[in-house]
Amino acid sequence: MRKSSLICVLALLLASPAVFASCKELIKETRQDIEDNQDDYTLVSRNKAKAMLMKAEANLLDINPLPDLDCRKMVRKAKSELRQGKK
Repeated sequence: MRKSSLICVLALLLASPAVFASCKELIKETRQDIEDNQDDYTLVSRNKAKAMLMKAEANLLDINPLPDLDCRKMVRKAKSELRQGKK
């Protein structure tokens, strides 16, 4: 049991640089979508989405063994805010 747990933890730690890049890319794409399509979304939804993206970036900076899960969760919330605020 202990050996498998150790292997899982090591796998997560080794995978985290790739995880960082993918979530950072999602944040960048979502921000670009907000800027490119400002007229498609309400001001309130854009502001809420930007706040969620800021939280996602903050989660990446935290010393967190699973930064991707928190980051992706916040990016999904940001995209949800945008969908709800579509004009």
